Amino acid sequence: MCPEMHTHKHMPRTKTLRVSLESYAALCRFASERGTSLIATVDQLVEEAECDRFWEAMDAYFAALQGDPRVLADYQAESEALATAVADGLDEWPWEED
Repeated sequence: MCPEMHTHKHMPRTKTLRVSLESYAALCRFASERGTSLIATVDQLVEEAECDRFWEAMDAYFAALQGDPRVLADYQAESEALATAVADGLDEWPWEED
């Protein structure tokens, strides 16, 4: 569990974090390349890592699904049933062209 965050009147909620000099240099490089502050860069990297973890979990789920033919058949049947719900007669999204 992370310790309580400190807040300052004119600053977003932040917490001091010690990193190695190598990591600090890499963060500075990333921030420069992205044109963002160090805080924004760390926030973006954390968000990207969380997204990566989500997709890794999805990949593992689908790999496990492939290993159980009965569960895979149930999943495919449910997916097909949901696919027909999409054919509801509504127009395509406005940005999609025919």
